[in-house]
Amino acid sequence: MVTVTTSGECLCRVTPGSDTEHFRYLGVHFSPLGIRKPGGTLVRELANIASAPLKPQQRLKILRCFLVPRFYHQLVLSRCHLQTLKSLDRQVRAAVRKWLRLPKDVPIGYFHARCLDGRLGIPSFRTAIPALVHSRLSDMAESSCAAVRGVFCHRSVQASIRWAETALSFHGRPLIDQEARGKYWASLLHQANDGKELSECARVRESHSWVDRNSGALSGRDYVQFHHVRVNTLPTRVRTSRGRRVVGGPPIERRAGCGTTETAAHVIQGCHRTHGGRILRHDAIFRIAVNSLRQLGWSVRQEPHFHTREDLRKPDVVAVKDQVVKVIDAQVISASSSLDDSHRRKVRGRER
Repeated sequence: MVTVTTSGECLCRVTPGSDTEHFRYLGVHFSPLGIRKPGGTLVRELANIASAPLKPQQRLKILRCFLVPRFYHQLVLSRCHLQTLKSLDRQVRAAVRKWLRLPKDVPIGYFHARCLDGRLGIPSFRTAIPALVHSRLSDMAESSCAAVRGVFCHRSVQASIRWAETALSFHGRPLIDQEARGKYWASLLHQANDGKELSECARVRESHSWVDRNSGALSGRDYVQFHHVRVNTLPTRVRTSRGRRVVGGPPIERRAGCGTTETAAHVIQGCHRTHGGRILRHDAIFRIAVNSLRQLGWSVRQEPHFHTREDLRKPDVVAVKDQVVKVIDAQVISASSSLDDSHRRKVRGRER
């Protein structure tokens, strides 16, 4: 065993007479056959995170902010194939599914890119590495050094740029910049049946802040169950019978005898058995809103009764401050209509 060091840093480790001898230079491992295949330690690192006594949200934070970026340098400077990047993404998604107890048919878009679009915010090797390669090599063309600009024109550099551009082309749609990649992953999620309800998450910060920034106050169990509700993985009859709905197959009617199919939306929002729970949830949410308004100096009335010529009007909250009146009325809608359209319909209904 021969080890070469420079300033105390190990750069080279060679075993004479062995066909597996290798050395590391600038973070990249080389062997007699060339650059070694990168990413071989990802499975071991994921297992280390899984075995540590951590909450699921802490594991995701380590994965998102530290483990995945740790492989960027090696993958960008190495010669990796798209199949290698896809394999790394599959390993990451498999680990996250175990941590959050998610079924295998959760949309892939739910795992990657920004949290504000309703996802977990885990970067994808498949799109991040080609984008970093393209950015690193393209910047050489604008260098102030003539030698660097000359290297940019070399055929190997141009071949790498073409590889990155081809890898970032999805159905004729280039994903060179970060914004385009974010929209691509958002479209994959929002086009899926389990993700279309998240299409307007980006408009309200509180709807996605608990995924990353404000997750510390949640227990691990609550964090996992929140994701199950968010991506429609609750074990209802419609959800668990996917791919098995044939004549004589498992029933999908509501077990409460409602005469309708058992979906998460019906159980949570429409079933008579959960009506009391919905009222308690509604009142708990408005207690938080009322307390916040009062702390800001608003005079608040809850569910006041206004008898008009048309009918009784009973908004949830009426807040008054400095001769300004705010009427707050909550509603739960589906993804079939936008927040703005539903708001306008609610206002028109109140006006009538």
